Amino acid sequence: MTITGYDGIATPPVTVGDYEVNIDFVAAEGYKLPETLPAPVLHITRASGEAGTVRPVLKDETVTYTGDPQRYHGADGIEGISSVALTYTGADGVESTTAPTNAGVYHVTAIFSPDANHTLAPGGYSATLTIRKAGQDTPMAVLESSSSHSLTVSAIPGAEYSIDGGTAWQTSNTFSGLEADKNYTILVRMAEDENHTASGSRPVSGRTTDTPVDILDTDMPAYSTVYNGNRQPYPYTSLLTEMEGIRSVSIMYVGTLVSGKPYETSEAPVDTGTYKVRFYLVAEDGYDLTAEQVYADMTISKAPQTMPAAPTIARCTTTTIALNPVPGAEYSMDGGETWQDSPKFTGLTLSMPPTA
Repeated sequence: MTITGYDGIATPPVTVGDYEVNIDFVAAEGYKLPETLPAPVLHITRASGEAGTVRPVLKDETVTYTGDPQRYHGADGIEGISSVALTYTGADGVESTTAPTNAGVYHVTAIFSPDANHTLAPGGYSATLTIRKAGQDTPMAVLESSSSHSLTVSAIPGAEYSIDGGTAWQTSNTFSGLEADKNYTILVRMAEDENHTASGSRPVSGRTTDTPVDILDTDMPAYSTVYNGNRQPYPYTSLLTEMEGIRSVSIMYVGTLVSGKPYETSEAPVDTGTYKVRFYLVAEDGYDLTAEQVYADMTISKAPQTMPAAPTIARCTTTTIALNPVPGAEYSMDGGETWQDSPKFTGLTLSMPPTA
């Protein structure tokens, strides 16, 4: 007699249930098998008491921020559990089934489903998942420029800077208001953010210059001109460009046209109006500007006109006088009190037409 399987499957069963035992009977020499052979049934029942009960024990888990979602693994591979559903609740109190990415502390709740051979002990199952902030590499930085009262180091996105040994930090890479002709050490590090700790700091040494120069000690002269149909740039810019310590000068014209329309452009104006000429200055290394912007007033006045020729009469009646039109001219018949664009006057009462 040989057992060949259970319900037609050669592997012995492990799950709770009833299984017919498949047996290959062979009669001994001199014997004959009966017509009805026994068909035994294997009964597998769930263990009673604690032996068949699963009571998962979840441990807190700590990982480091990587930029990717990080799943809690403490509920994996528990014997007697066929599946588990996890939810994550962060400091904001929002519950999600998606594994978290950002650094923080998350409350993990596990909902287990036992397999057919086990039951789940009653109770809640939870743990804490902590995602620690990741470290950052110390940045490379050098001194970019210096003047008598300021130092500038490399501008690095996400970095912060200190000039007092790390007591106070700022996001600007320029320190102003320093003493002239003095050595300073600027510390540079990557700032702490939501998912990263502050990096180590790198020192950058620098010295302010000893040549403070008061470049701007006079006002720029006002300029008045008359409309000529062309762009008219401010003519005294060389007073700035030729100054010692000035690297570059850029100009912006800001004003209001006679029509009331605002004007603001780097191109010199054409039309009549009042303008404020704004100069943007950049100093050479080793020089300080008392102001980075300088202003000058500029006015373009209307140009006078002359009548090219005396107007002539085109035709006239006892009620109408029409002159030959003059381009751009306007006309008056009451000594200049009122004017009109049309060279034709109607509704008149004349005893006789005037002669040309």
